Amino acid sequence: MQSNLPNPGVFKRTYGPLTEEQIKALETEQIQSLTTEQIQSLTAKQIKALIAKQIKALIAKQIQALQIQYLTAKQIQALKPEQIQALTEEQIQSLTAKQIDALKPEQIQALQIQALKPEQFRALFFNILTKSYNTSDKTLENFQEKLGEYSFLCVINREDSRQVFDYMHSKDSTAEQFQWFKGFIQGCVTQISLQQELNGVNYSWISSVQPQNTLNQFPQL
Repeated sequence: MQSNLPNPGVFKRTYGPLTEEQIKALETEQIQSLTTEQIQSLTAKQIKALIAKQIKALIAKQIQALQIQYLTAKQIQALKPEQIQALTEEQIQSLTAKQIDALKPEQIQALQIQALKPEQFRALFFNILTKSYNTSDKTLENFQEKLGEYSFLCVINREDSRQVFDYMHSKDSTAEQFQWFKGFIQGCVTQISLQQELNGVNYSWISSVQPQNTLNQFPQL
């Protein structure tokens, strides 16, 4: 049976004519033969048609040519840590809230945190807290274990995690609890700033956080 796929040796200037079905059918070798110009020419629909093994096959220069903002959350999770590490600052700053929410611990560890915009960092930080809390086992021990998966991002001791858990466990937090929680966020940002050489980066959103803003981050409570 004759294939209707183009020969990788005679690919045209762009992949404009290829359908989503044809994109999905491309072999790993064909994907790796794409030039950066061809990767750049892929449309949003074509990018969304890429399957996990094709995404994993992309090398660093191909990843850097990809319009990363068009990947679905599931596709983002297919990226290997070394591919995440290869993302340019512009690509990182184009990541959507849904894409950031989909990142796994090993991917976050590979991400250039210093490239995130303040609102992206805020989304990342709160997503980590909610993912650690919103499990079927809402116990302090499980929360500490889940939060521990992200310990590379912020040094969190058992006393800190207990207070975070208590704060998130109560819909009616006191002003004192909120101020502690706000201070906890500030402390983590300071730690990350020192670790990632982020001194001078503006995270002024912390000072404007109000109780209702933080509680809105936890709709499942």
